[in-house]
Amino acid sequence: MRGHMRERVTRAGDVRYQLLVYTGLDGGGRRTYRSETHPGPRKKAESRLAQMVADATRHQGATAGHHTLAELWVEYEAAVLPTLSPNTARGYERSWRLYVKRPLGRHKLRDIDAQVLEKLYVRL
Repeated sequence: MRGHMRERVTRAGDVRYQLLVYTGLDGGGRRTYRSETHPGPRKKAESRLAQMVADATRHQGATAGHHTLAELWVEYEAAVLPTLSPNTARGYERSWRLYVKRPLGRHKLRDIDAQVLEKLYVRL
């Protein structure tokens, strides 16, 4: 997860910090963010941003571990492939079908590690 902070000055001259944390893609393939305004001081705003990033990462890890790669592909196919050129989308679908689906599709995301990928590379 990534996050960043923007410093904003109000009309009254007060400094506020806008905290933004990238949370992934929505169903339409658009990036989503969690946003929060913090009154400061800067150190506390930075601390809060770090906490927001950790929370988002923990949430992503908790949900990602329960999905298989095939389930992730279905989400990706619906959200991202329609935004690509037809030839690129066909190429991705072909690569998924020929090289990835059978050996890795049933694996849970949390179980795919370097060793699993090395075995796949050997077979290719």
